[in-house]
Amino acid sequence: MTAAYFCLFLPFAIFLAGWVRPVISLPLLAILAVVFFRMAKSQPKLKYLAPTKDNFLKLLCILSAVGLWVYLAGIGRFAYQNDDHTIRNGIFELLLRRDWPVVLPPSETSYERPIALVYYIGFWLPAAAMGKVFGDGIGWLFQLFWASAEIFLFYVIFCLKFLKKIAVWPIVIFIAFSGLDAVGGRLMGNPDMGISSHIEWWVHPFQYSSLTTQLFWVFNQAVPAWLATVLMLIQKNNRFLVVIAALTMITSTIPFLGLIVLGAFVGIYNIFNKCKSQREQFFEMHPIKFLNKSFSVSDYPEGIRRNLAKGVSFLNALGFTSDNFIAGGLIGIVTFMYMKINEVSVGFALQQLNPSFFARYLLFFLLEAGVYLFAVYRYQKGTLLYLYSFLGLLAVPWITIPNSIFNEFCMRASIPFLMVLAFLVIDTFNKSAIKKDYLTIAVLAALILLGAGTSGRELSRTIESTIYRGDHGEAIARGSDDPLNEDNMDYFSGEVEGSEFFNYIAKTLN
Repeated sequence: MTAAYFCLFLPFAIFLAGWVRPVISLPLLAILAVVFFRMAKSQPKLKYLAPTKDNFLKLLCILSAVGLWVYLAGIGRFAYQNDDHTIRNGIFELLLRRDWPVVLPPSETSYERPIALVYYIGFWLPAAAMGKVFGDGIGWLFQLFWASAEIFLFYVIFCLKFLKKIAVWPIVIFIAFSGLDAVGGRLMGNPDMGISSHIEWWVHPFQYSSLTTQLFWVFNQAVPAWLATVLMLIQKNNRFLVVIAALTMITSTIPFLGLIVLGAFVGIYNIFNKCKSQREQFFEMHPIKFLNKSFSVSDYPEGIRRNLAKGVSFLNALGFTSDNFIAGGLIGIVTFMYMKINEVSVGFALQQLNPSFFARYLLFFLLEAGVYLFAVYRYQKGTLLYLYSFLGLLAVPWITIPNSIFNEFCMRASIPFLMVLAFLVIDTFNKSAIKKDYLTIAVLAALILLGAGTSGRELSRTIESTIYRGDHGEAIARGSDDPLNEDNMDYFSGEVEGSEFFNYIAKTLN
């Protein structure tokens, strides 16, 4: 668990050290260190993982499967990479080879003023730091290690939370889990349904990405969001929920929005279930009795101290803690000041509504989420996680980022909601197996197999292309595209002059 918290803290800590002037970053790093140790000390207790040979072999199988999954995603440039990797490779190379903060002078761009790299760069920062110290090759290799470590920790925590033991079979479902894109593509007459095709754009302007697609295309956003999702779900109180969410702003800016909603749901659950005693203590007294006990001559000033303590205890139960306010708030403020420099990515709007929108939306929701929600209803109805996933996946397609070409809000804000849906599917699979509910098992197995048509195509394209390029002497991985060239800079940069971040808290530029 401590290692999982460390994976969330480290990218932001490196960002502070590399982008923010020492007079600000050093106190903030000290605060982060204190909060990290407080989180590690008070971490929730999960099922004890006995150091048996059986568990060791299971963990080895899981680690091997995760490592292969990450390898096939192209992370680290060791296998074929999908189109999006060209720009991600370019971002990583800038982080490797440029001073931090990354700022280009007018002589290197078409702008008349300096521009800065402004993007959710957090995932790459640990690997970039390693590359700066030990060389580029170690940096690329560390990307592979970092992604594998985060996914492995995410998976182990999931198993101990939901299954109460380590199991290998859920990794297969995670890799395969997807909406029924193959079915939707057939219904919409999509002509490109080959074994290696990318089939998730079957109904414009919507897309929910399979977990494998998330890893193969937008690993930098997805992997930290997966880890934060499961860490939020194991919290027994609300003491650190804001901190966990805020730490994903620098890695998973759009999924962060889904994590905020998850934090609210978990917080409500904790208040009404885990914090029952504080709630009852605070509200049990009539106001007159409260005042009498607080200010009576015989009980003064002990009555005031006792009742104030009850009030503070209840506010802490709500999540109004120093950790959330100070650490979470500072993390959020610093990251927001940095991210808002890129004005293209700021703002939200509703989709343009017309009769065809509703028809496409209903079909999309049914095949991407509705069939799973129906299949798990018997076992998950009434749970807060079911409500979270249902409402979130119902609402996300209605919102868009005005300047987004590929409706990134729908694809990326949905990541936590889809991951929770995958949790519910695996949990239902496990519960129905225990009860020998073969009908539910058969329905879920059929849906997972149909959905695997999406993930299978992603895997097939990578394997085929890696082998083909290797056999023909071609570079297996893609090259790099400069994110700050004239064609890309609007989406990956912002002007230094006039920004509060560079005016007040960023390191002084040379």
